[in-house]
Amino acid sequence: DGTDTLTCDSMFYWTDLDSGYALGNVSFTQPDNKRKLTTETFNYWKTDGYRGSSFFTKGFTRITDFDRIITANEISYDDDSQLMTLAENVSVEDPKRGIFGSEMEIQYADSLIDKIHVISKAFAYNDLNAQLEAGGVFHLFRDEMTSREMTAHFLEGNISQLDLYNMATT
Repeated sequence: DGTDTLTCDSMFYWTDLDSGYALGNVSFTQPDNKRKLTTETFNYWKTDGYRGSSFFTKGFTRITDFDRIITANEISYDDDSQLMTLAENVSVEDPKRGIFGSEMEIQYADSLIDKIHVISKAFAYNDLNAQLEAGGVFHLFRDEMTSREMTAHFLEGNISQLDLYNMATT
């Protein structure tokens, strides 16, 4: 829309396709959605999907979406299927939890994450405050989970089920 901003060192833009290729110090901001993407290369094109565009990035990429941060060395997003694929040093973190791995797929249902599938070298954590005894002080605890593969299912933006496969520890 008219409030989105793309800045970079160099850009190629095809008006008839409403698509572009941005290179070097790329910053793409969507203030209406409180979303920002930074990367080294950014190839995007208009779609008829939920978000209105698909994209592919190469180079360290960081997406800030409200209070969630998504990082990877390569990210592709197919707006028609609402599937984001991340490769190399991937992570999804919010203030109290995170999921990491070598490769990951994020399935969206409109604006919300529906499922995160970590394909290899999965690690997740969840920070929580708990009392050791009634009326006592709260202590910070971190629950850590590892496995070769992991799937997090979401319901209304929150993890409803976490499946760990192959050499799971918690």
